[in-house]
Amino acid sequence: MRGLLLLSGMLVALAFALTPPHRAHAASGIGVTPVLLEMPVAKGVGSLRIDNGRFVPAAFEVEAYRWTQEDGRDVLTRTRDLVAAPSVFEVGPAQRQIIRLALATHVRSATTAHAFRLIVRELPAAARSGNGPTILLEFSVPVFPVTQDAAARFVARDLGQGRVALINTGNAYARLLEVGPAGASMAGVPRYMLPGASVVRPFNAFHGGLRLVTSGPGGMDIHEQVIPVASALLAGDPVLRGR
Repeated sequence: MRGLLLLSGMLVALAFALTPPHRAHAASGIGVTPVLLEMPVAKGVGSLRIDNGRFVPAAFEVEAYRWTQEDGRDVLTRTRDLVAAPSVFEVGPAQRQIIRLALATHVRSATTAHAFRLIVRELPAAARSGNGPTILLEFSVPVFPVTQDAAARFVARDLGQGRVALINTGNAYARLLEVGPAGASMAGVPRYMLPGASVVRPFNAFHGGLRLVTSGPGGMDIHEQVIPVASALLAGDPVLRGR
């Protein structure tokens, strides 16, 4: 199977967007810390914390997915390049569980950047019971292996017919806040732009440059720039071959 498309409008993603940057609490009292994880490649290890604020136990499974993008769509594929332990566990009332994470050796030595998503799913057996419907939680946590010199770099290409391609040629991700003229719609533009990814959209009013506003984790380090729009594809744009 090619992969699993991540639905950008999922309820958990909305909950993350409305919570503080380093901690997310579900309405039922389950907490995940952090909601975005940067793992230094030099160490290759990290951790995730699950807090159970309920009065009953809660059980979860954790699965790692390789995260890529195709024209702005997030694609998830099961992987063993990121290992989580324990992968299945139960957390008692008012208790917490630490999940240890480790990158595979070939990921740490790779010359290209990687990105992952950890999917934390609540297991039905430990879900709260009662007269109402049972709601099982699912959290999607971005995981980015990073190096000290990692940086996102953007180029823009005019594809004609009002279409512009925005490409991240750097070796780090960026969170997109605005793309195009002030007030332009962000419809179809991904929340994160992964290294090597591209997105093609009908940016009609770029006036020789594409305005781009990005931020770091948690909305910090906001950076605004104008990307010159080249009139044709260049030889160094492999992600746009075949268009």
